[in-house]
Amino acid sequence: MKLLDSNFFIFILAFVIAIAFVNPPVISDFKSIIYVSTYFIILVSVGFVTIKFLFRMYDLVVLKFSKN
Repeated sequence: MKLLDSNFFIFILAFVIAIAFVNPPVISDFKSIIYVSTYFIILVSVGFVTIKFLFRMYDLVVLKFSKN
């Protein structure tokens, strides 16, 4: 469980998930490069926060049920 608590692991996991959702078109101009990179940054940060939240909720549930 120590690996799941490290921010680096969670960031890499969010990065891999974001790659699956980004379907970059043929980047031919500067505007599309900015669009794809901004979209990618938003996906990685949202994925990071979501995965961190899910791991925290999982820890709370496990702790709650392990007490009983």
